[in-house]
Amino acid sequence: MKQYLSLLITTVLIVSFISCTKDINIEPSKPEPCMYNCPVETKLKVVWQEPLAPDTLDVGAMTPIVYENDVIFNKAFHGPHDVLVKRNGETGEKIWGWEDNRYINTGADFGSRGRNISSNKLLASAWSDFYCIDMDTGQTVWESHIDGGDPNSSVYENYVFHTYGYETSQLLRADINTGIWDTIFMLPMKDGYLPNIAPLTGWTHPSGDKILIFQNRQYIPLPHDGKIDLYAYNMTADSVLWMLDDIIPRGNSSLDHPVIDGSRIYFRGVGKLVCVNALKGGIVWEQEDIEWGNNGSLNIVGNKVVMNISDFQVLDAHLGDVIKTIELDGAGNNSDMVIQDGVAYFTSGGNGRLHAVDISSGVQIWDEYSPNRTTKRSASFATGGVDINPELGYLYTNDGYFAMCIELPK
Repeated sequence: MKQYLSLLITTVLIVSFISCTKDINIEPSKPEPCMYNCPVETKLKVVWQEPLAPDTLDVGAMTPIVYENDVIFNKAFHGPHDVLVKRNGETGEKIWGWEDNRYINTGADFGSRGRNISSNKLLASAWSDFYCIDMDTGQTVWESHIDGGDPNSSVYENYVFHTYGYETSQLLRADINTGIWDTIFMLPMKDGYLPNIAPLTGWTHPSGDKILIFQNRQYIPLPHDGKIDLYAYNMTADSVLWMLDDIIPRGNSSLDHPVIDGSRIYFRGVGKLVCVNALKGGIVWEQEDIEWGNNGSLNIVGNKVVMNISDFQVLDAHLGDVIKTIELDGAGNNSDMVIQDGVAYFTSGGNGRLHAVDISSGVQIWDEYSPNRTTKRSASFATGGVDINPELGYLYTNDGYFAMCIELPK
């Protein structure tokens, strides 16, 4: 009897449960968002790519350098071996590698403004260590070691320029072929401000004299203040042509080489762009309605000034008026631009993407992640920089893992 009652109760409970749940619609579970090895949709057409390091670790690299139909990649954080690698621009095949493990611990030792090209020579500054490298063979032509050297350098005419010093900033000049340095100009500490002669741009005066345009980018530790003076130094006459004192109120500036177009100098400080008459040092116009920051670069395209500090800005080169500002989603810490056929190409440390902006229309053509994010989650163009071979129609960059060649849009 007890067994019969137990079976009856169990049956009633099962029937009741079924009748209560038969009208419930159970939705299928939604898939989790992709977190690793996610597919990447991209407009980029990769022609070839080669690992920056044999173990394909994320080692990073600096802006590539196009030389003839080849390209030189500067590996950043992966020890002292093969910090510079030259590759065939069409196939990616390695041609040579360069290293100096006596002084160069990593390719990041080279300053971002410390690599310049003159003829077939790469002039590379790594703070106190300076190298002249034959880009055809990968051999060191000459090297020098100066304690207290600056990571940046410049090239003008047949000379390379380098700065060193602390309480006195000294501008050194060397013949590109010999590497023998001599001091041509000095700026002492003044009113507690430590001087620093920043990268320069050369300009030929109508008289034929050779003029060097540079900023004295000064800093005082306490009360943490900066001061920017702009100099025109006549290298021929060994005299100062003119100097503009405290030209940027915020006391901070870009390390760009000043841009010269005709007899006008375009100089970018933080929060202020200044156009200066190169002959007399008079200010032509000033514009403070610019993006905040000291990264990116400034280029002159026709009668326009274009800048990619964070967003992309176009200004009237003659009047200084802002023509348009193009918002770039998440961009910032942008690389220098390379302009080809009216399109500005650059990478962004803010969003890790490769950007391409049509200057005349303001349309962004590319805003792309690396396609290698499918297998390398942290692949990013953040520090990739760009260079372009217009004859081949190829753009070169890196995503931290791979040296890459990308076809330009037709």
